[in-house]
Amino acid sequence: MTAIYNGRLKEKSHGIGQHYHIELQADASGKIATALTWTKSAIEGSLVTHPGVYCLRSNETAWDAEKLWRTYIMLTDLEAVFRSLKSELGLRPVFHSKEERADGHLFITVLAYQFVNHTPPPERKRH
Repeated sequence: MTAIYNGRLKEKSHGIGQHYHIELQADASGKIATALTWTKSAIEGSLVTHPGVYCLRSNETAWDAEKLWRTYIMLTDLEAVFRSLKSELGLRPVFHSKEERADGHLFITVLAYQFVNHTPPPERKRH
């Protein structure tokens, strides 16, 4: 049963399936699964261990690579939040041909930033 299951997994999702070792334990008849165990063993040099290459350019010469990367990720996350909030509030697409539209765009962007940074994440229920 284990060989069949692993074969189907690797056939259907070769990309991620190659990074897991999965064992399925069957009962005495060999027809009913009684346990499933897996271990993740990422293949070195694949997209799982090296998801891509980025070349970031900045005028901040005093920053180390870690701070530059964290700032980049924070900015991309904030842009996604801004995009989402502006879409939900009906403020997209943004046309900056009129001053009041540009002011409104700036206002909602700052508001979204404040909301995201000063609102605590919801607490998860513990079972």
